[in-house]
Amino acid sequence: MKVLIYIMIYLGSALMIFNIVGFILYAKKIKYRNGFRKETYVLHIPIILLILFLLGYLAVGIFGNPDLIVSGILFGGSIFVFVMYLLLNKITNRLFENEKLEAKLIAVEESNKTKTAFLSGISHEMRTPLNIILGLTSLSMTDNNISDVERERVKKAEASAKYLLSIINNILDMNSLENGLFSIKNEVFLIDDMIEQINSVIESLC
Repeated sequence: MKVLIYIMIYLGSALMIFNIVGFILYAKKIKYRNGFRKETYVLHIPIILLILFLLGYLAVGIFGNPDLIVSGILFGGSIFVFVMYLLLNKITNRLFENEKLEAKLIAVEESNKTKTAFLSGISHEMRTPLNIILGLTSLSMTDNNISDVERERVKKAEASAKYLLSIINNILDMNSLENGLFSIKNEVFLIDDMIEQINSVIESLC
């Protein structure tokens, strides 16, 4: 029985040393973390208390005459502190992981905003020369001095320009969609004109 008592005393002491080292490393880990820097000094209190408990354990084991109840209480205290340390460490790690995920999410959102702003600016700039091209092709279509071949070429150029303008408008619509400003409209269109525009775009590729 005496052997069991002293085994529990010194095992508890060894576990308490582990707890003290763990709390010291834990304090260093969160010392320079955002939001925890001011609260780090609070961890000095449990470290000092654990050192005092360890000295008490050793004093009881060396100079005292502990019984099974006392040794059981001391050993149980060491286990309790160990469990609390593991729980505290796990919660803190989860907080740090959430902090990293939140930082990544903010970075992704900022990146998306930058890309959207860039595409929106480029799209607006591209619409100006395209509108000029469409205006010139429209004037050319009304010119009676051009041949039918030239008129057909101008018509295809106009269809390609309109197709490119629709792509730019789609980019702007995506920007409006992200900002919650997108609205769906019902518009009448001619399927023959749409097919002709598609043919004029892909005919040269074919």
